[in-house]
Amino acid sequence: MLFIDASSIYQLWQKEIIVAVFIAILFRFFARKLFVKTILTSWLFYLPGTILHELAHFVVAILTFAAPRRFNLIPKREGNVYVLGSVQCARANLLNAAFVGLAPVLLLFPALYFWQKFFDVFYEKEYIKAIALAWAAYTTTASAMPSSQDIRFAMPSLLFYAIVSILIYSLS
Repeated sequence: MLFIDASSIYQLWQKEIIVAVFIAILFRFFARKLFVKTILTSWLFYLPGTILHELAHFVVAILTFAAPRRFNLIPKREGNVYVLGSVQCARANLLNAAFVGLAPVLLLFPALYFWQKFFDVFYEKEYIKAIALAWAAYTTTASAMPSSQDIRFAMPSLLFYAIVSILIYSLS
């Protein structure tokens, strides 16, 4: 019979998380220094993540009947920030806006997959593959974070669900 030592698995998991965070910080630093100097280089560096981020909004908008109307991947500057993509919905409301606005969080699942694959090839000393997978993991993880616009879009719906949840809990 095979016994699994949970404490050693937990220690390995902790080490991988620390390494993943360190690599993400390195990518963030080098991205800003090397790639994110203009809107074009920023867009190219983050394009795969931007596509995934906007697709998450688009697919969840379809599933929640928010009627997505415009899917845009053309970057533009708004004030001090670059907007790398957007999705507009015709029928967003209190019932679906939270799901549409926070949809990119679902990208943490493929990000975890990329991080696990990164560690698999890193431990096998396939460093070129490891760098490519680390970049894929980083861009997917970064794109899973809702933007400030996403949070503003979702906030009324989130408040609605919070109030309804509190009312249901207090009545039961």
